[in-house]
Amino acid sequence: MAMTKEVRAILLMALSVGTVCLGLIALRLRNQQPIELPNQEEKPKIEEMFACGDYCPGPQGLYMKKVYSGVNTEEGCRQAGGTWNSFIGWGTTYYCEVK
Repeated sequence: MAMTKEVRAILLMALSVGTVCLGLIALRLRNQQPIELPNQEEKPKIEEMFACGDYCPGPQGLYMKKVYSGVNTEEGCRQAGGTWNSFIGWGTTYYCEVK
């Protein structure tokens, strides 16, 4: 099937326009500023916790600790900037103490 001169010209023009469009899109993407995302690394909520198990002599205030709420791994505590601690009662309770 032979192509006529007009069909070749139309195909060449379509190819040229497509190439120019792709070049303009690439140029625009290259010049865009990066998107600023909101700070996702906010520290967890701080709560007070009574950190004592079975035997707790002295006033209750001795055992009140400020802890990061919801942090339940040593890695997560380190990322929050806390100190990983524990106490023993009926079992071992781990908590992330605020430094």
